[in-house]
Amino acid sequence: VHGEQIQKMASQTIKEFDAALQKIENIIAQGRASGSTVHHQQKTSAGPPPPPPPSLPTNLPTLSSSSQQQSNTGGSMSADLLNEINQGRDILKKLKPAGTTQVEHKEKPLNEVQKKETNKAAQPVVQKDPKRYLEKDTWKIENFIGDHSIVIEEQDISMRNAVQINDCQDCTVTINGKLKAIVLSLSLIHI
Repeated sequence: VHGEQIQKMASQTIKEFDAALQKIENIIAQGRASGSTVHHQQKTSAGPPPPPPPSLPTNLPTLSSSSQQQSNTGGSMSADLLNEINQGRDILKKLKPAGTTQVEHKEKPLNEVQKKETNKAAQPVVQKDPKRYLEKDTWKIENFIGDHSIVIEEQDISMRNAVQINDCQDCTVTINGKLKAIVLSLSLIHI
């Protein structure tokens, strides 16, 4: 019953809003038909009226044809500049190509990049010892490669614990129970 009362009140409110909106639309339509406009009354207690807007300087160049004629006949430098700006992409035709000595390359030459890559490949990869340990509330599993028998049993974990797996490749980690979180970092594993 309470829901029906709310629906009736909402329906009544919407009808009243529609009626008020219709009255406003009628007033606006009548004003347009008669050509009248709405004027707001200005408060007289607000103080003196604001100052008039500043006048524009009279020596500004204009983009009229007379300013273009002045620039062609040796007019002001600012008018010449505006004329060049108004050329758009046509101004690029006046540019001269830069010589190879004038160009500074920000990118390194390709042969230097290749040398660095071969140096990186020549460095041996140091294999760290695999570790599985509990640090505070986080089980850490690190540096395992190809091990598919990593298991964390239900009696070893709780909802306060998390598991963090770092630098493991081609491994399977089985977690029997519920955890707060699992964090994977640079790992290629099966969970």
